[in-house]
Amino acid sequence: MPAEVYAKLPRHNFIDGHAWDKLKQLGITPSDPCGDATFHRRAYLDVIGRLPTPAETRCFSRMLGRQARQLVDHLLERPEYADHWADKWART
Repeated sequence: MPAEVYAKLPRHNFIDGHAWDKLKQLGITPSDPCGDATFHRRAYLDVIGRLPTPAETRCFSRMLGRQARQLVDHLLERPEYADHWADKWART
């Protein structure tokens, strides 16, 4: 991938620069931003290790923009977060 692509990636803080540099070094093309439904599903799987329930999906679909992206903060406060990651690390 051309260096210009990595140079044009958004850098909102110093971590972004490190992340883009590492992806470039590894030859990995950054993914495009995902839609809300994909974000919702991935957040649940990545943070607490399960898919959202239909009720959680309905609640998320009523949220707007920035509020919806605060889902990760909410998931990090749930007991399932600690359970999922303790189990994951215990099996490593």
